[in-house]
Amino acid sequence: MMYKATIIVLMLTSLLSKSFSFASKNDTTKEEERVLFFIYNCQFMEAKEEINNLKKKNSSSLIWEFYQTLIEWRQVVVQLKVNFSLNPELSKKVEISLLKLQEKYEIEINKNPQDIGTLFYAGAVNGYLGIYYAGIKDKPMDALSVGKKGLDYHENILKKEPEFYDAYYSLGIYNYYASRVPWFVKPFLFIFGRLGSETDALKYFELVKEKGNLAKYEATEYLAEFYAEKKMMDSAKSYYQILMNDFPSGRIVYYLILGNWYNRYNQIEEATQLFHEAINDCNTVPFTTDNSKYLIQLYLNYGYYLEKASRYEEAIQVYQSVIDKQKGYTEWLQYHIGLDYEKMGKYKEALVIYKEIHGIELSPKGYSEVLNKIKLLESRK
Repeated sequence: MMYKATIIVLMLTSLLSKSFSFASKNDTTKEEERVLFFIYNCQFMEAKEEINNLKKKNSSSLIWEFYQTLIEWRQVVVQLKVNFSLNPELSKKVEISLLKLQEKYEIEINKNPQDIGTLFYAGAVNGYLGIYYAGIKDKPMDALSVGKKGLDYHENILKKEPEFYDAYYSLGIYNYYASRVPWFVKPFLFIFGRLGSETDALKYFELVKEKGNLAKYEATEYLAEFYAEKKMMDSAKSYYQILMNDFPSGRIVYYLILGNWYNRYNQIEEATQLFHEAINDCNTVPFTTDNSKYLIQLYLNYGYYLEKASRYEEAIQVYQSVIDKQKGYTEWLQYHIGLDYEKMGKYKEALVIYKEIHGIELSPKGYSEVLNKIKLLESRK
């Protein structure tokens, strides 16, 4: 089980780096940079629209087909990191797209095995497939095999272009996780000729962060997670802050991820302060189709930590402030307001709230809970 989990994390994290450079020596086009900004800024609708326009100009290009898949994959990754859940329909769609891309890039490599751009994207596709085999199809050895193939492509690039700094990130990820596998897995890594070193991994991460072009975002994200794992939260927060500055709308997601780390270590006071800071920082971020659920989750999380500190009045104010801004997705916020009124002994106010949301399709469980609350409070009359 530990072996499987390690391989899943290895493939999940490594694939993110393999998507972010197009030509040699980290050259990128303005179109790529624009698309990637939308993706990391959680503007997925805008990214898709941009890709559709670019595909009209060059419908035969594999590059935009690749980035279209990247948009969907990033949505999967964000959901995993924020909510620890997986969208089966979307992940299956990504798998189908990757299998098609894998076949197409193999054809291109056979035509021109020296083309750096093709090698890079071929490595990326194999990285994505590795995560699918490990995390969804439960085939860790297939995942390791595919991951090795992708890494081989990137090492071939570095032999030709040692200044292709984005490719070093793949080496960093593999070194780090390969150095952490349990002892009974190491023989397999020995067979593959890749044992791994955490020291080398961090060296590569810092190199990409300083000199990389597009992979620097992932290098920075990984460094943040590395220090969070070591419980060095001030350092972790400083790296997340770099990403927040680069992606003003995407910072919502980074606040949520950082909050998950505080929650993991039961650092309630720090989490409360973080989400207070997040609400103030993201106050001017407009609600969109892409970010609405994450913005609301930001308010929910802040209210949750206020409730843990028995600061119910403040929690109600937080929930009400987002209801005033956004009319959709707010039923659970109202439900929490009702719960807080109950905890304060304000049963009449709580009953009013529950009756307002009764009949709204929260979920079967949510509907049942609200109905029970109404029956209980009416019995108090």
